[in-house]
Amino acid sequence: FSYVPDTPILNRFDVFARIRVAPKDLLLSQKIHAALHRKRLMGRDFFDVVFLYGLGVTPHFGYLEQRLGLATPAALKAWLLERTATLDFAALAKDVEPFLFFPRDRNRVLHFRDFVAGLPD
Repeated sequence: FSYVPDTPILNRFDVFARIRVAPKDLLLSQKIHAALHRKRLMGRDFFDVVFLYGLGVTPHFGYLEQRLGLATPAALKAWLLERTATLDFAALAKDVEPFLFFPRDRNRVLHFRDFVAGLPD
């Protein structure tokens, strides 16, 4: 999937440099894809999806249509709810816990399906 990278300036951790990164909408879509297509599912992918949505990012439907055949928010929502119906989100939340600054953030994973159910169609 070709795209034009964003080129923000990184000014942290004693580093000052312009870096090339995927646009946030594409990153969200890649995380959605990764969340359900890794050989071993990882809680961090579900955390990142909720986190990026929380920043006001919306998915790149060109990417999702090409990779998953999902062209609309309603199709994405239905697909996510169907594909996650049998997942153990308690285990996925436990998987991400070592990487969290605040233990309460595990709720982003625990309540992933509720979050998705609340997304607009």
